[in-house]
Amino acid sequence: MRRHDRLTTTVLGCVLLAGCSSAEPASESLPATTATTTAAPTLPPLGPADFPVPVEARQQTAEGAAAFAEYYVDLISYTTRTLDSSGIRQLSRDCEDCEQVADGADTARAQGLRFLGGELTITSAGAPYMGAGTSEVAFLVEQAPLQVVDASGATVPSRSSDAYGLNGGVALNWAPESTCWVVTVLTIDRDE
Repeated sequence: MRRHDRLTTTVLGCVLLAGCSSAEPASESLPATTATTTAAPTLPPLGPADFPVPVEARQQTAEGAAAFAEYYVDLISYTTRTLDSSGIRQLSRDCEDCEQVADGADTARAQGLRFLGGELTITSAGAPYMGAGTSEVAFLVEQAPLQVVDASGATVPSRSSDAYGLNGGVALNWAPESTCWVVTVLTIDRDE
């Protein structure tokens, strides 16, 4: 359980949209159209409000499974940093190690602990294995140094660590009711 308590990361992303550099009036000679335009259906948000599952991770494809696996590793880090276990619980089903991560965050919050550093970087991921409504993704992760601090601000040496490597993976099931993958098996182990 403690190996999961050490996972922390910050993921930043941005999307840049570019438009025309100058406004031009529409052509008066364009034919009229009677076709109606409908917006693409919007997926209801999943995950924490300030860290939702990205659209690309909600596709039932190999690329979607890979994006979801990366998001979930980042969600473990988010959970450790914020001590909010709701996203882990929402996006897993019958996953023992996922429950350990969520329970560990709840316990740390109750104990007044804070986690500083420990950012995770996925250094390598295998191509997802795809089955009928399932996927498996293996990955390697590097964790930056981590400092765990108690309610008084004192470092907890037994919970803090230097940088180290992790290997692991996830087994995923497609959940059509939420148009998203869910984790059924999580393994993250320290490299020996």
